[in-house]
Amino acid sequence: MTESGNRAAFRILVVEDNDTLREGMTAVLEKEGYDVRAESDGAAALRVFEERPADLVITDFRMAGMDGLALLGRIKALRAETEVMMVTAFGTVDLAVEAMKAGAWDFLPKPFSGDALKLKADRVFRIVSERRAASRLADENLYLRDEFIGRVGENGIVGRSDRMRAVFADIRKIASSDSSVLIFGESGTGKELVARAVHERSGRSAGPFIRVACGALAEGILESELFGHEKGAFTGAVKQTPGKIEVADGGTCLLYTSPSPRDSAVY
Repeated sequence: MTESGNRAAFRILVVEDNDTLREGMTAVLEKEGYDVRAESDGAAALRVFEERPADLVITDFRMAGMDGLALLGRIKALRAETEVMMVTAFGTVDLAVEAMKAGAWDFLPKPFSGDALKLKADRVFRIVSERRAASRLADENLYLRDEFIGRVGENGIVGRSDRMRAVFADIRKIASSDSSVLIFGESGTGKELVARAVHERSGRSAGPFIRVACGALAEGILESELFGHEKGAFTGAVKQTPGKIEVADGGTCLLYTSPSPRDSAVY
């Protein structure tokens, strides 16, 4: 799709109570290829937005009835991803800061040229287009990953039986949670593979995956291994050492016991 085609799908809502300025802004933006609607007051603009959401709202700050700041709040409540640009002849630093704190994307003081308006609109257009492209790419990657998992398995776990598909479904469900997870089963059944699969699909996948063989550590060493120790805390503690739980912060800590007929692991 060409850039002009993209612009034709990019909706802009202009809200300005000055007829001449409103018509001029609309003409400038339509000439650039944007899909533009214009209203003379905040209440009417809000009704239009509810029926036909815009990607960018350009609104006057000072208007009778619902002013630009109130309209900004209503717009963001309805559709947070819509960008809002304030236009006003009362352009003070305090006013700009107030609008920005409320969620405005930018601030355009009157008087302004058609070129200045085009530059601002084009900048928002590019930002929103890049954001949408990134979102589409993420969705496509997730779809392809799910397709791969459906055929091969989760994180290299192979299986297409109904029971394995149920395991994969549980992995996807668990990955969205921050709760601790108990994984149990006989030795060699792939508990660590499941833990890694949960980690890779979670919001912590960029963090470390730390394994701790608890059953192989003596009781006194286990506490130090998990929580760390200060220099001089015991004989041989020559320096401060962080524990595995601290090292795993932002990622996953897998605690597992030594092999047994019913081995288990805590994620």
